[in-house]
Amino acid sequence: MNRILFVDDEPHLLAGLRRMLQIRQGVGWAMSFVDGGTAALEAMQVEPFDVVVSDFRMPGIDGAQLLAEVQVRYPQTVRLILSGYTEQRDLATLASLAHQFLTKPCDPGELKRTVELTLTLGRQCGDEHVRAEMSGARLPPSSTSWRCSGRRPAIPSWWPRRSSGTWPFPPRCSSS
Repeated sequence: MNRILFVDDEPHLLAGLRRMLQIRQGVGWAMSFVDGGTAALEAMQVEPFDVVVSDFRMPGIDGAQLLAEVQVRYPQTVRLILSGYTEQRDLATLASLAHQFLTKPCDPGELKRTVELTLTLGRQCGDEHVRAEMSGARLPPSSTSWRCSGRRPAIPSWWPRRSSGTWPFPPRCSSS
């Protein structure tokens, strides 16, 4: 069972995510919903999560601080940002902390596909050392700069590409 943690400071947004994703609960996903960075770190101390989906702007521990802590404490955990407002200067920080950035409002299908893809890539990078390394991505890799176990992972045709043909922020397995 894949464990996914959703973090936001807005209770109505967490409730909406819970309703939107309830079909995934128990069918491969075990989801938890917490109201802020402090609560997220406390939940992660109790049991590990495969994926963290966090808002960026939150009081107290914000999304960048949370993902930086997750990157250090739980390097195997995939980190996603789901945010409605991010300034240009924050994007460089996010590129080093998050594997993927999604904007609010987010299409439910896009959110599900993104989480599923990160889980699939994690399974294809079965070696724990490789997963820890992919978690430490410093810059978003191009489509030809990363490999999993010597082969490119199967990336679905619906995965968004930039006009240059590179992938936006996929988890990286290793550089070639």
